[in-house]
Amino acid sequence: MCNVLWGDDVLSKITMIKMQNGLRVPVLLENGIPHFYSTLHISREFLNTSHNTKKNVLECIRLFIQWLKNQDIQIEQRLAEGNFLNQVELERLLDFLNYDKPTISNLCSGVAIHPRSYKFVSVKTYRNRAASIKNYLKFLYRFLSSSEERKQAEIDLDAFIKTRQPRDNSYKKIKEEKAISDKILSLLFNAIEPSSSDNPWTSDLGIRVRNQLIVCLLYETGIRRGELLGIRISDINFQSNQLAVKRRHDALDDSRLSQPNTKTRERNIPLSDSLIDLMHEYVSKHRGVSKRAKRHELLFVSHKRNKGEPLSLQSLNLVFRTLNRKVEDLSGLHPHLFRHHMNYKISKLIDEKFSHLGAEDKAATDAQIRSYHMGWSSTGNSQEHYNKRYAREKANEALRNRDIKLALMSKKDEGED
Repeated sequence: MCNVLWGDDVLSKITMIKMQNGLRVPVLLENGIPHFYSTLHISREFLNTSHNTKKNVLECIRLFIQWLKNQDIQIEQRLAEGNFLNQVELERLLDFLNYDKPTISNLCSGVAIHPRSYKFVSVKTYRNRAASIKNYLKFLYRFLSSSEERKQAEIDLDAFIKTRQPRDNSYKKIKEEKAISDKILSLLFNAIEPSSSDNPWTSDLGIRVRNQLIVCLLYETGIRRGELLGIRISDINFQSNQLAVKRRHDALDDSRLSQPNTKTRERNIPLSDSLIDLMHEYVSKHRGVSKRAKRHELLFVSHKRNKGEPLSLQSLNLVFRTLNRKVEDLSGLHPHLFRHHMNYKISKLIDEKFSHLGAEDKAATDAQIRSYHMGWSSTGNSQEHYNKRYAREKANEALRNRDIKLALMSKKDEGED
């Protein structure tokens, strides 16, 4: 038995189902029926990956199916006959993957548009699409074809797509750390104060306290949206002011079909007295107003529609859209921005407290502090970005030392003259 996330069947659609054991599985539907080969591909090749990874792969496969229909290619029949995609077809496919969704929709529906009106996706999106479809095609080659030429067709497919990979120059850009300005923070904290006349939620005190707690938690801890919405009351130690961030993928007692999850490592995060007091106020006075809220332990609940049910990602996003829309100068504020701001605060802390250390020692200290607080691996890609600060610092220090030596040599030469 399973529950479907969205109701109406359409020609091609990705939906989430929840099994009896709590397992959530994204599935590509065609005319309301799971697409056989994409479902098999996901279950075999992506068993231990996140829901978002599976969804992204299915989005790419859906594009591939659109292209096959547009080109009138019966891929199962073709491969069963040992007839693989040729270079001309692959060229057309890769061109198709370069277009954004509105352009693809117009092309597939037969709408005539001028070539100059075509719009394209980023290099990163194109590369992800091409890689996902290449892997799916190789899966189909192996599953559907018994031809002796299959292995060579896979090699040719790899080689052709590799030659068509555009350059990604994003590595050349120095990413600046994103901080929320003091002005924006002042406006924000004034707006979320329950008694403020600028508070955009006027109907319910419980909603105002909940949303204030959401913003303060994101600001003070830098946790992700999924981590925030996965907090349970038992994760909060009101005596020691500690929050336990835990991984609970496919929790059976979580009624949300699209369950928010913790992407990073489990950890304990210290909380301020004021934040603990706000949590206690919300739990004791506002959260339990509905009987539904007493059936589960999740901290944040809905106070209007589905009252007492766990708060969804869509509802959390709506909190910030409301702030963006109703509070002047808060446009562009979103939950993940607080994570960037926390990284900025950690950088400032390390620069202030460990200024006496050399670049290498500061990098090691940074990796230890930041990776734990943010839930990263100390050797992973996320931490690597911040380690580059110290590589630049070391390089700048070497250049300054060189300039000092050159200046001293110049003075020495002048003295000899």
